[in-house]
Amino acid sequence: MSQGLLCQGISSVIVILIAIGLFLFWITMIADCVKRNFSKPKDKLLWLLVIVCLQALGAFIYWLAVQRKS
Repeated sequence: MSQGLLCQGISSVIVILIAIGLFLFWITMIADCVKRNFSKPKDKLLWLLVIVCLQALGAFIYWLAVQRKS
């Protein structure tokens, strides 16, 4: 196996592992948002829209704004 193919294989595995990790984080933040009691009912819908529309970035924003405060 040539050096170039080995590097491509390793980098592909790393990208796949990162994608799986981001997907699991995204799902976890959706689940947290669904079960969390917000002070205003509209907040839950707003956060769900942010998480779903912005995907991993939205999940990270939610984590920074809501999850870390509790």
